[in-house]
Amino acid sequence: MADLGTVFADNLRQYMNQKGVDRNQLCADLGLKYSTVSEWLSAKKYPRIDKIELLANYFGVHKSDLIESERVKDNPTAHEWKLLRAYRQRPDAQPFVDKLLDLPAHRECRKENAQ
Repeated sequence: MADLGTVFADNLRQYMNQKGVDRNQLCADLGLKYSTVSEWLSAKKYPRIDKIELLANYFGVHKSDLIESERVKDNPTAHEWKLLRAYRQRPDAQPFVDKLLDLPAHRECRKENAQ
């Protein structure tokens, strides 16, 4: 299992790529030192919580998205389970939700659930 620094470094790199910013731009936008960001990206240092919050706000993600591994992020929250149960209980609303979320239709899954 990867340590926290490595997980954070990988996630930070991922969000920088998604937003299309490099270290220089990130530092300029947030007033961070280039050497600090370099140490985070190389997993030599781990940021304080205020910097994690600053980064999360900048990328428009939750703090946990920066500090947790994909394996942990894949565990649905209680609220997500509640939404999933509601979705399954309303087959009449599923096409609307699918379209709203730009999801492909899952006719085979719906047929299985209807039986």
